[in-house]
Amino acid sequence: MQEEESSKALNDLLDHLRTLLGQWEEKEYPSDEERYKSYYEDVEKAVEKYDPCAHPGQSCEEAHLGLPHHEC
Repeated sequence: MQEEESSKALNDLLDHLRTLLGQWEEKEYPSDEERYKSYYEDVEKAVEKYDPCAHPGQSCEEAHLGLPHHEC
């Protein structure tokens, strides 16, 4: 069951990234700086959404109570 959940999560992430690529291709940006900031923010949000161990605003040590990040 865990493998099925992981596979679904990966497929969901890939679908999300494909959607972002389409949006980025169509969107107009006022400057290159705004473009890369927007890209960064979009990817950051995707990581937070799909990372089962995301902990925005906290360090790994704070969020995992002494466990390494890969063991969360």
